[in-house]
Amino acid sequence: MSQRSHLAVAVVGATGVVGRTMVQVLTERGFPIGELRLLASGRSAGRSVSVAGRTLEVGKATPEAFEGIDIALFSAGGEVSTALAPAAASRGATVIDNSSAWRMDPAVPLVVSQVNQDALEWHEGIVANPNCSTMQLAPVLMAIRDAVGLERVIVDTYQSVSGTGAEAIAELESQVRAHVTGEPSAPSVYPHRIAFNALPAALSPDMWAHQYDQQANQVVCAVCEDRVYTNNGPDSNIFGLEPNYGCCTANLHQGWPKFVASLWMASPDDGLVAIAYGPNRVETTVRGGVRVRIDEETDYPFRGEVGLAGSPAQDEPTQPFALVEEREGE
Repeated sequence: MSQRSHLAVAVVGATGVVGRTMVQVLTERGFPIGELRLLASGRSAGRSVSVAGRTLEVGKATPEAFEGIDIALFSAGGEVSTALAPAAASRGATVIDNSSAWRMDPAVPLVVSQVNQDALEWHEGIVANPNCSTMQLAPVLMAIRDAVGLERVIVDTYQSVSGTGAEAIAELESQVRAHVTGEPSAPSVYPHRIAFNALPAALSPDMWAHQYDQQANQVVCAVCEDRVYTNNGPDSNIFGLEPNYGCCTANLHQGWPKFVASLWMASPDDGLVAIAYGPNRVETTVRGGVRVRIDEETDYPFRGEVGLAGSPAQDEPTQPFALVEEREGE
């Protein structure tokens, strides 16, 4: 990257919610920009954007668009970062990527501000940053670890719809208005209603964008490789409009109970897999149409023992592979 006092900066995804915020923060903090190049997909290219009293035209994000760029900030999704970040780096730009594309790549430093900035010294053109929840938690956890030690960290994250984009923000706002006025409102961005609701997890086909794979692996990768971090739970991903933060229970050498709502999953061979531990009973049908009931007894996480007792089920299950339990209000 050039050492000039005024840098050529490109923002990829400049018309999106995160991209616009990047530009806003660069301006507010007086970042030494000699040239600001706004880039986006072909459908957004050609739009005009006002930045600090100037009108800038959004260009199309192509490999050639990074010629002469010193720093390229990417926030246009993993596919765009995978396709264009190497092209930008090969043209001399230092890429700072905000997607999940490079976070688990061992050849790319995953950097948390105030935690492991020394990792910047060995980057080869691309630098990854963690997701928002991890980036906020890691400095605090590091300080606690260094002061008194950490044994276990349990994290629930509360995600903003703004991370999904402008359409998700509009959907949440419209559903809130519809709820207040009593009008019908059908979801389009999310599979279910998002207003006054909690939707679990954020997934990608390879699972790296799943919050709870990402968070534990990012902390271990970037901060502390000799600790065990766990993060999962019934409220582990709740959406709001703007805030994006993690609710963290850091256990300083003591256990802490974590009750989960989904303890079992079906396996590819029509079996049953326990994915988390907690006292429960499950009644379901497995391979060959065999109906079973499994009772699980455990004091996990206070103790490591888990007891399972199985027998044929007598009653027809109401839902395959579901916990059978009564909850107040249901």
